[in-house]
Amino acid sequence: MEKYSLLMCIIATVVFPEVCASQPGPCRNLSQRYAPSKIKGKMVHRSLYLDIFSKRKTTVKPLSICLREIFPPTRLKNYTVIGTDNKNFVVLYKCEYNPISQSNTESVNTYTKWKIPGAATLKRISQAYKKNGLQESKVLLLCQL
Repeated sequence: MEKYSLLMCIIATVVFPEVCASQPGPCRNLSQRYAPSKIKGKMVHRSLYLDIFSKRKTTVKPLSICLREIFPPTRLKNYTVIGTDNKNFVVLYKCEYNPISQSNTESVNTYTKWKIPGAATLKRISQAYKKNGLQESKVLLLCQL
């Protein structure tokens, strides 16, 4: 399953080149952080965050790529949990600062237990983005049924 996630990232980078766009300055200060998630087992990789400082030039068509992964994936190291209930969802944030260019690249991955999460779960995911100044309009939903 990890191969599919890597393939998804490669495809996203080609189709949406702004995924890897960097923004000027240091990483943002997060206002909401949680301890590492205690979730283990199969989760749906629901969405990924497209860099907020890039202008999206293409209209994103709805996707229906509902990949279940064993959580936590080994490739997700050094991520900060910015939202979780330790049962149904987890929102992971990572920012890498490049001191040479004095810029950073952000990524956010959201995982849910179900393909179609309940309204309360969706609300808490939305709050995790808002509380940390992340624009939900830049989220690419991978799993839309």
